[in-house]
Amino acid sequence: MMVSSVLTEEPICTKYAVQDKLVDVVFELEHQVDTLKRALKNVQHQLNTYQLTMDMSTAALATRVDGLDTKLTAEDKRIEEKLTMLTNGLPSRITSMMTGLCSTTLVAFQAFLSINIAFPQVKVVTFNEVPVNIGNAYNATTGIFTAPVNGTYLFSMTIGNPTGNPGAMMMKKNNEDIGYAIAGHTTGWNQGSQTTVVRMSVGDVMFVEGEGHVSGNYAGFRKHSSITGILINNC
Repeated sequence: MMVSSVLTEEPICTKYAVQDKLVDVVFELEHQVDTLKRALKNVQHQLNTYQLTMDMSTAALATRVDGLDTKLTAEDKRIEEKLTMLTNGLPSRITSMMTGLCSTTLVAFQAFLSINIAFPQVKVVTFNEVPVNIGNAYNATTGIFTAPVNGTYLFSMTIGNPTGNPGAMMMKKNNEDIGYAIAGHTTGWNQGSQTTVVRMSVGDVMFVEGEGHVSGNYAGFRKHSSITGILINNC
């Protein structure tokens, strides 16, 4: 008996077919590699651009910071110099502004002549009995009042003489006449007085000159000749 068989034919894979497939695979791989290289190059370019931008921004920022530092240093120096100038000049400015201006100093005095004096020529009257001398601006030894502060002062003087002993007193600020009073030119005892208000600066002086006869104190509180002064406004 004869047995028959059917043989199925399979495609024959020659070496050329394998080589073609390998070439295709290699070509595809090369294409993918090229694509990846282009992508990588693009990414690298973007990174370089970003780095350049960052470098430029950083440089610009550094330049700006340096400029601000320079300005701040110059401003600090200017402020320091100005503060030094103000500090160095402040004490003298305060002293010049405050010396004698609007101080709280109290100034007042009252002085009497304790003895009779005859002046053969004009001379400063020394009122030697001083019950009040607030501020010690009046000198009982010289008879001169010296203004301790700038301000407006009130001064008053009185001369008392009997008949037959005429006399006069002249009040002066520095060398300027600011008051005049006489007594002893009528019958009996009589008194002459003068009150004045004058502006004075620190160091200005006030004094009274006598001429002729100037009577001093009598018994008790009979004060014939006197001088009084007070600071009424010290601004």
